[in-house]
Formats: sequence, structure tokens, C-alpha cells
Amino acid sequence: MFVAQHHDQLYEGGPLVVLNSPGGNLAAGLTLGMAFRAAHIKTAVGATIGEGDAANQVTGSCYSACAYAFLGGTDRLMLRDSVIGFHQFSHGEPRADDMSRAQSLDGTILLYLKRMGVDPEVLTLATSASPSEINSPDAKERARLHITTLQ
Repeated sequence: MFVAQHHDQLYEGGPLVVLNSPGGNLAAGLTLGMAFRAAHIKTAVGATIGEGDAANQVTGSCYSACAYAFLGGTDRLMLRDSVIGFHQFSHGEPRADDMSRAQSLDGTILLYLKRMGVDPEVLTLATSASPSEINSPDAKERARLHITTLQ
């Protein structure tokens, strides 16, 4: 219903991609987000059931790598009561150079957030949840941190 009501605003100036994913590979999420930005794609978190005029937008979730991909949207919104969540990244088996790799990746994420117009505090939000936990900011916090740009 939301997309139907705001169709002109959402689709003016570029397509809209609706994301609904538990996450995946962080580097792939960042790459996808940069591709969204380069192609002037708007992003939303939710899910669509049905097609055409019978399509309904329902609650979705976008966690981990999906959340970073979402941030690449030129405009970003949550459909219905959808949820976005961040947590610490992980990369498998421990290695001797873990500290160096983590610091490098933190720098990459900070630069990405800045380029996407998102408050760097999002990285603090992410690092305060272990890889097995999720921090899901509420609507007020999403707006304050520029995670969402459309309400």
C-alpha cells in the first residue's frame, strides 16, 4: 500500500529495489551498495507479495551485509514495520593478522558510510553487537543517523 500511495515520489529519478535478506558477505554488501548509488537506485526494506495492482508490501528484514547494501540507496525507506540490523563483522577462522584486517575494514566501512551520507555512528552501533546478535535501530534513531531518508 505504501509504495502504491507514494509511487511517483519513489520511482521519480530512478528505480526502487526492495531488500529482504538475513545478510551475507560484507564486502559484497558494500559493493552492491556502491552499485546502487552509481545507478541512482532507491532502496527499501520490505517484501512484496503478488504482482501489479494486486501487489502488497509486507514487513521484511535486512540484516548484516544487506544493511550496508541498503545504505547505498539514493533514497532509503522502510516499508511497513520492516527492520534493519547491524552487528560486528566476522571472517571465519582466526588469523595472525586479524587486528590489522579489522582496522582496515573499519576504515573501509567508515569511508563508505561517509560517501553514502550516513552518520559514522552506525559503525559504533554495529560494533556494539556481537556477530551472533543484531542491533536494530528504531525509526527515530534511523532518521537521526541518516539510515533512512524517507519516512
